[in-house]
Amino acid sequence: MFSRLTVSTLLALSALAPVAQAQSAPRPAIIYGILPGGDLNWYRHNANLTGGGLQDAGSWNASSGKTVGIGWNGMKEVFPGDNGVIYAITPNGDLKWYKHTANLTGGGLQDAGSWNASSGKTVGIGWNEFVKVFSGGNGVIYGILPNGDLKWYRHTAYLTGGGLQDAGSWNPTSGKTVGIGWNGFKDVFSGGNGIIYGILPNGDLKWYRHAAYLTGGGLQDAGSWNPTSGKTVGVGWNGFNQVFSTGKGIMYGILPNGDLKWYRHTAYLTGGGLQDAGSWNPTSGKTVGVGWNSFLTVFGF
Repeated sequence: MFSRLTVSTLLALSALAPVAQAQSAPRPAIIYGILPGGDLNWYRHNANLTGGGLQDAGSWNASSGKTVGIGWNGMKEVFPGDNGVIYAITPNGDLKWYKHTANLTGGGLQDAGSWNASSGKTVGIGWNEFVKVFSGGNGVIYGILPNGDLKWYRHTAYLTGGGLQDAGSWNPTSGKTVGIGWNGFKDVFSGGNGIIYGILPNGDLKWYRHAAYLTGGGLQDAGSWNPTSGKTVGVGWNGFNQVFSTGKGIMYGILPNGDLKWYRHTAYLTGGGLQDAGSWNPTSGKTVGVGWNSFLTVFGF
């Protein structure tokens, strides 16, 4: 699974520009890969908005590939939240919460303060009943049951790791069914802000927008889903081993040979497709990395 500004340039600009401008600086893509041995490796794609690759200076942070965690191969599923939050589901169904506070810099186990002290806390149970779990951003989590029901949850305490025993940590309507028929996809992933993509076995990339993703509005609630949800916005996506998004229409696909491909769905908020001019960045499909087939799981935000 963004202007060309290097870290040094951003630091220089922050000293000259107003605070509002510094805060609006483009955010790089933070990507994690879990190796078969359990190492959690960290990467930072600085040129995620433009698709800068291996031959483009400064496109990747120099520390990319650093190991920032161990023992992650024992999880049934691992997926990202926001702002350094990572969730992991154990084989017994426990939902574990982690926060990589040094996610922008790649601070690791030996670097003080790199991980929130409560990392590893159990914040939910019974999550092994799902065939797929993914985050929708802002504490929203979706789970797909074997029968195809799409369940909605909101971990309101996602930034602090509040759990089952902490009052108000979960939205009281968590567990609500907001969709059906989602077991027909080869893969499903979120683009953030209620945007969900599904890849059919034939390779079609379907676009959905859960307009009521923050409140859990479902099928019976008017306006909860964008009326053009289910639109085909791409083809040939079944050729990837893994696909993930880091938000704002940015997607990465890992081919069987290990190439990391970059795409930008510029019309991600409206669901513009192949026939709609300007819906995809013209350099989409560019190779921005190699050797990514060595990971069990790759995800990012």
